[in-house]
Amino acid sequence: MVWHINFGERARDVLKTEPEQSEVLRYLNRQIAASDDPRRFGYRKKDIWTYKTNGIAIDVQIEDETSMIMVLDVRLPDKT
Repeated sequence: MVWHINFGERARDVLKTEPEQSEVLRYLNRQIAASDDPRRFGYRKKDIWTYKTNGIAIDVQIEDETSMIMVLDVRLPDKT
């Protein structure tokens, strides 16, 4: 099954100015969108699923009926 990935406003705002954008997109396209079960890569709190890759947290909602993953937020590691 192929999952379609859409980005909410908050996620777009974070990604458009960050160098980690390509890493997030690559992870979502190669690992999540191509999976038969995208839930196996993340963990759930209520209706939100979170994926982690190299310290980056990606919050999504998964809609089975439309095979869509809506990226709600991307949290980058602190750069201190």
